[in-house]
Amino acid sequence: MIIPTDRDIGRQVVHKIRSTYREEIKTKCGILQSVALDTAVIAYTAMVGNTVTVPFTELEWGEPKPKPSAPLDAVQREMVLADIAFLKQQEIESGARAKWEADQAPRNVFSRIRIFRESDERGER
Repeated sequence: MIIPTDRDIGRQVVHKIRSTYREEIKTKCGILQSVALDTAVIAYTAMVGNTVTVPFTELEWGEPKPKPSAPLDAVQREMVLADIAFLKQQEIESGARAKWEADQAPRNVFSRIRIFRESDERGER
């Protein structure tokens, strides 16, 4: 059981569903959408737009919410762009780029198109 607060909205939770007929427990992952006194609204990640109100007793915390990475500064951005340019140049020099472009060409394409006229009533063309 968990007791989420408003700060936990957006965290992943695991909904433990107890079967009424058997002694098994099914689990579904969802995202915490809102919190009330003893219930929470979660949205299942596998089903877009499907929200369910669940008591706290059926919830556990899922994986921790990932922290967003900081944006690149100007120097880091230039280093990444230089690395990309270097790798592209290596592809061109080694011939890997030309091989890839040849593999991307359409296959089984006719080089010429033949147009056949329909035969007239006498069977001649």
